[in-house]
Amino acid sequence: MSMEFRDDMTVDEAVENYLQTLATVRGFEYNLLYDVAKSEIGNAVLRERQLPLAPTDEHRAKWPPQETIPKKSWERQIPRGLRLMILERDRRQCQDCLSEEDLTIDHIRARSRGGTDDPSNLQVLCRPCNARKGVS
Repeated sequence: MSMEFRDDMTVDEAVENYLQTLATVRGFEYNLLYDVAKSEIGNAVLRERQLPLAPTDEHRAKWPPQETIPKKSWERQIPRGLRLMILERDRRQCQDCLSEEDLTIDHIRARSRGGTDDPSNLQVLCRPCNARKGVS
């Protein structure tokens, strides 16, 4: 499977590459292509809006705003865009029981135990499966 990545890709082309990656690529190659396809969407949006692809010194000085940094990493919520991406990737189904109701985004390795918000550490679980996981 070869994905096409160009510096002049439109947003629609980048999204199509991303969806094609989700639908067709499996195994070891998946994580790499998934990340590249996902970042190309952002790059295409930045190009379309004529914004710099890399943050400038002015942007770095303002980010992150100090008042928004939580005291503990596990007190943060998963960003909405990332939540939607994980729901789409997991086809809006609990990864344990395949339910499509009462879904949550779960950290495979909890933040409190060093887990991150990286997509490879996130999965969709229904609340009952997530609760059972928390008990074990």
